[in-house]
Amino acid sequence: MEQLILNLFDTGCIQFGNFILKSRVVSPIYIDFKAVVSYPEIVNDIVNLFGERMKTLNLLYSRLCGVPYGGIVFTSLLSQSTGKPMLIVRKEAKKYGMKKLIEGEYKEGETIVLVEDIISTGKSIIEFATKLIRQKLKIQDILVICDRRLHHQNDLNDYKIHSLFTIH
Repeated sequence: MEQLILNLFDTGCIQFGNFILKSRVVSPIYIDFKAVVSYPEIVNDIVNLFGERMKTLNLLYSRLCGVPYGGIVFTSLLSQSTGKPMLIVRKEAKKYGMKKLIEGEYKEGETIVLVEDIISTGKSIIEFATKLIRQKLKIQDILVICDRRLHHQNDLNDYKIHSLFTIH
């Protein structure tokens, strides 16, 4: 894990300074996992670590779903390595064609593992989990690369959040 964090720093995905986060919190650390797509070896390391963690946890699930946009790349590769199907949840339903909110096949009652790059407040996770739950899908486990929460959010109490590392 230490090597992954060093690689993320060396490639500029982890930076130190004075940053305003999406939550409007000021932080001395900024982590940009979207930039990691330019480093396939790091992406591969993250996917392998997720796969190992999922085996260790013995997660029971039918499908994977990445939270847009940060979780989609990792979910796609994790789907390939695990052989589990993937879903994509749109930020909003298409206004044309089939007007889908969720891309991919699924059945009511299936269990989904959500994948996200980083969690700060959990708002994105709650937003997309709610969309899946409205379609009668179940979510118990959420995989994140980094948990940077400063406070425990009660809105996330229904989920088990598994991070590769924390900001602390």
